[in-house]
Amino acid sequence: MKYWLLICTLLFSFCSCSDSELPKDVQKSKITAIVRYNITSKANSDGSEPKLLFTGDDIAWFNPTSREIKFTTVKSEPFSFPMYAQIDIKLKNETLFTIVAHINETVNRAYDDLVLFYDLENSKYYLYDNYPNYWSPETTEINRQHRKVNWNKFLEQLKKENRLK
Repeated sequence: MKYWLLICTLLFSFCSCSDSELPKDVQKSKITAIVRYNITSKANSDGSEPKLLFTGDDIAWFNPTSREIKFTTVKSEPFSFPMYAQIDIKLKNETLFTIVAHINETVNRAYDDLVLFYDLENSKYYLYDNYPNYWSPETTEINRQHRKVNWNKFLEQLKKENRLK
């Protein structure tokens, strides 16, 4: 009988725990990345629906100065993410901003908005405001200002989750 009471007490205490009582490193990230395929690119040829690409739990850290993003579960390879795919970065249910394409230096297109850039030489990912870095500085600045508030929300959430370097 004593063991039965102990088991019931333990079971009740585990059931009464909420998410907010979990240690910070065990809590689930509120950041998600949803991949959307650009209708005009070949990336949409399989008719795929938008799907979860990664979460904040997959981000080891982000360096706001260098703009390097290091993933824990995603291999640092050129095709770990679909090329040219658009990626919506969300905080809970709010879309903060869209990465207009996942690219690398072999891409012969120019972008004046946020890209997920894979550096083939160093095997690293970066979130750049445009590509190449000299392309359309005026439009790039307009786009940067347009997402500034939500970019700061993204950084603040990464900071809360101890993912800023």
